Amino acid sequence: MKLSNYLFFTANCETALRFYTTCGFGSVATMVRHGDNGMPVRMESMRGKIMHAQFTGPGVDFFASDNDDAEPMRGFRHDVRARRPTRDGASVSMPG
Repeated sequence: MKLSNYLFFTANCETALRFYTTCGFGSVATMVRHGDNGMPVRMESMRGKIMHAQFTGPGVDFFASDNDDAEPMRGFRHDVRARRPTRDGASVSMPG
């Protein structure tokens, strides 16, 4: 199993992705903008903003986008560590 996070921004997704790239965390693998290829936009202010992006790097894989109705982050923790293999060779543990 692979678990990937999805980050929602109101309008600065591209700036954040550029920052993560500059820090050496990885790079943008895929990027689609609101309004690309004649795609309609719900609000004209979103035209050109990031509709969907994938960021990948060593140990990093997440998705991100700009959404005019995104809510502020209220806190989140995601921590999955491998500890011991299961019968089929997979290993998963989640902190309690």
